[in-house]
Amino acid sequence: MIYERNRQTELLVDLSAMEYNYNEIKKLHPDKEILPVLKASGYGIGTENVAKFVNRVGIKILGTAFVDEGVVLRAGWGYKGEIVVLNQPSAEDIDNIIEHNITVGVCYIEFVEALNKEAQAKNKKAKIHIEIETGMGRTGVQSSKLQEFINRVKTLRNIEVEGIYTHYATSDSDLEYAKLQTENFKEAVRIIKEQIKTIKYVHIGNSAGIVSIDNLEGNMVRPRNNAIWILYK
Repeated sequence: MIYERNRQTELLVDLSAMEYNYNEIKKLHPDKEILPVLKASGYGIGTENVAKFVNRVGIKILGTAFVDEGVVLRAGWGYKGEIVVLNQPSAEDIDNIIEHNITVGVCYIEFVEALNKEAQAKNKKAKIHIEIETGMGRTGVQSSKLQEFINRVKTLRNIEVEGIYTHYATSDSDLEYAKLQTENFKEAVRIIKEQIKTIKYVHIGNSAGIVSIDNLEGNMVRPRNNAIWILYK
């Protein structure tokens, strides 16, 4: 006899709780756009449930970690809003970026030039957010290389610089270091905005920063999906 084993655990998704958490974040930063960053299909809740939540609260912009996640949102369930990929993509992602109208975070000028070349060949424009290294020590344009990066980007006619962002390293533990990062970011934003006039979004506030830092720089915050699922309830 074959027995079907039923697991003792199950995941219950409470859309009302998710909406509550989303609205609590809006209360903390009412002047800012919310960019929910949906990693790994909502950390396991699945794209179908993500779609239900997005449609319920009317989210018009979503973030992902990788381009293929953006493709699932766009092609898998037909999300029509803006999609921003926050990790620097690889050259192999360029076709999907252009085909599915995905905005990408970038810090490597060679990638941006390759993206421009392909966008030009397809008579399209590609949107980017410039990632600034402010102290996390991972990725981003270094301050010493920023002007060179700007100079080269400004020559690319099929690239639109839509945003500027960085990542806090210690917004959940060392607010003095986060303050230093904020000052570094503000200076980079000033330099870029003086020379590029298409900036729509400026964002630094991650999940921890949203609840620990008042008056966050920029006009957008980026809670990870788990912050919306479980941060307040």
